[in-house]
Amino acid sequence: MTFLSNYMCAHAGYFRREKVLLFRQWLLDEIANFQYAYPLTGIDVISNID
Repeated sequence: MTFLSNYMCAHAGYFRREKVLLFRQWLLDEIANFQYAYPLTGIDVISNID
């Protein structure tokens, strides 16, 4: 999950609310892109990340 860590570090200067909104939008975009690329396995993989 290094890309996630890099994203958080790069945006550490933002106000908390703004950072949360940006992160939420980014995460939704990432999930949508992943499910588009892997429509059959995307949901399973994402739910098993933890």
